[in-house]
Amino acid sequence: MQNAAAGSSAAWPSRPGMANWPDNDSVRREWMSENMPPVVGPREYQASVDGQVTVSSEKLDIEGAYVAWHTQRHKTSECLRPPTAAHQFVLYCSDEEKGEYRYNDRAWQPYAKRRHQWFIAPAFENRIMWRWRQTESPGLVCRFHLSPHLLEQAASLHLDRAVHRVRLEHRMNIEDALLTEVAFELRDELQQIGDRARSSRYSRALINTFAYRVIKAYADSAGIDSLPAGSRLTDSRKARLEAFIDRHLDQPLTIDDLCREVWLSKYHFCRLFKATYGETPRKFVQRRRIDEACRLLRETERPVTDIALTTGWSGNSGFSRCFKSHTGVTPSEYRRGLL
Repeated sequence: MQNAAAGSSAAWPSRPGMANWPDNDSVRREWMSENMPPVVGPREYQASVDGQVTVSSEKLDIEGAYVAWHTQRHKTSECLRPPTAAHQFVLYCSDEEKGEYRYNDRAWQPYAKRRHQWFIAPAFENRIMWRWRQTESPGLVCRFHLSPHLLEQAASLHLDRAVHRVRLEHRMNIEDALLTEVAFELRDELQQIGDRARSSRYSRALINTFAYRVIKAYADSAGIDSLPAGSRLTDSRKARLEAFIDRHLDQPLTIDDLCREVWLSKYHFCRLFKATYGETPRKFVQRRRIDEACRLLRETERPVTDIALTTGWSGNSGFSRCFKSHTGVTPSEYRRGLL
């Protein structure tokens, strides 16, 4: 990905301008490419930091979240930090640091960071130039990168309504005991996991707790946009949901399973699902199973019983009845008709 250090002629939008931020995912990406300086992901961002990562969540590969503890050397020269596609929440863990910073090409202003104070830099609009006073020892920093989508999901669950955008303000010198406690607890958990590339439910729970706290404390109701009446599932939620269903066709799927996958309450999920697909989740999943069964009957010579089990039925009788109700023929007749 291109680093933003090269600069860009595109003007940074002011906070009121973000009200026109596109809702559709594909339109949003196109709008970004035309109007915003290049943004980077958390790993590319980390490469811009002159320091050593001591522990991170990289091995867990938690979707929408990246957390790292790292040292940070101080230089007297200017240091550019590129904008990121994720919201940044930065905890300063060393003695007081003073200097100047320039946020999104605005005027330089003085700052002072103190131990266990947080810094919030909203996604896409967090290009920062730093000048700091030189110190003999590097600082220690904890950095959370949370995707806008993750915060939207957390807000939907926390507020029990469909949320399509969470707006945050840039803030500095925040003292929040809960966020700090979660950060240190997550550090301890990541250190115990070490380099083993596996999922940690506790780490995910801590990140969710962090996200809920952000929603409650730093995104007031004016900064959370709900989906209007007649809304549908976003493109990203559709893609995620359909991929989840296709991966689990051989297993029982409940409404609760589908709601959890896209982080919506049952009420809002069913409403948005019907508006998107024109049918209930149960009928959609059933049709998806039949489509896969047809493909297997066409492209393989596997026994009908095997195909029934692969597509989520416990036996031939129920599979055959459902298959005939959708296609007008039994599975065996469907296969013979292909010959």
